[in-house]
Amino acid sequence: IGPMFSPAAIAAGNSNPLGDIGSARYVGGSGDLTHVLFEIQATYPPDPDFFWPGDGTVLGDTNVFSLYEYAGAGNSTPALVGVDNAGHQISQCGTTLGGLEINQNGVSEDGSTVFFTAAAGGCDPAGTVGSGPPANEIFARINGSHTVAISEPSAADCSACDTSTPADADYQGASQDGSKVFFTTSQPLLGGDSSENLYEYDFGAPSGQRVTRVSTGDPAGANVEGVVALSNDGSHVYFVAQGVLTSQANALGQSAAEGANNLYVYDTMTGETGFVAELAEADSQDWTFSDPPAETTPDGGFLLFESTTALTPDASGSSAQFYRYDAANGTLTRVTVGEDG
Repeated sequence: IGPMFSPAAIAAGNSNPLGDIGSARYVGGSGDLTHVLFEIQATYPPDPDFFWPGDGTVLGDTNVFSLYEYAGAGNSTPALVGVDNAGHQISQCGTTLGGLEINQNGVSEDGSTVFFTAAAGGCDPAGTVGSGPPANEIFARINGSHTVAISEPSAADCSACDTSTPADADYQGASQDGSKVFFTTSQPLLGGDSSENLYEYDFGAPSGQRVTRVSTGDPAGANVEGVVALSNDGSHVYFVAQGVLTSQANALGQSAAEGANNLYVYDTMTGETGFVAELAEADSQDWTFSDPPAETTPDGGFLLFESTTALTPDASGSSAQFYRYDAANGTLTRVTVGEDG
């Protein structure tokens, strides 16, 4: 496909007694691998030779990576992903595929769309070295030719969005075709709620209306804690929030409670939010882990997730069990049932 390190980096490594040319890692690719994404991290102390020419990434006091792409095979030089429409690097303080911890469908199936997070500028301990945006921001690189701002959208993409006070955005995943992407932020993009909220950017929506706040419904604030699972087609997203986002009860007659770990499902096609169950604090791996013990069917109609809470009438105790949620009728079924019940 192509070299991971530049000739200058290899030469610098050969002159290093340890033979160290930094570290590189494969991070994603299209379904047919005609597009391949990899990240490079320089060694410490930093040496600009470890990055490809034209890459001004610096290394501060945290792990800083730079993101590159190869298209096809037989390449000699990769493309720098984290650039704007003029080809200028957006952040010198790090560019990662998807988010800092999550990269689910960071590359679309056909490779045409690459989602990346550009780290906020000022990445040395004094906050003075490394140019970059005022907060961690999410972008999409389309066909390797132009860049779309996702978490700080343009007025043409979201006429109602307020981008005057940027806050860190966390990538939560995208649909497999790259048409929908989800992120959380405390920035009140659509006014009102300044707690942590979940947003959707939809490339297929009309101009000026491409950003939607998923976690609506509670005037006191959504207080989203994290995303549990996202369907590959982008039609359903399951997430946990402390706010009461719907008054409707689940099939067992249970309702969301203020301040509880409420598990919800949001249907991006209908805009409806459903209450799934109330989880325990011991279930936090469901919404805080980058790879939680949960999975959906490709269309999001079913969710399989782990919980230590006795969520169904036939469950008891506090040991972890798996439950299946059916979004069509709102029913919960305990899956981990032995022959004796």
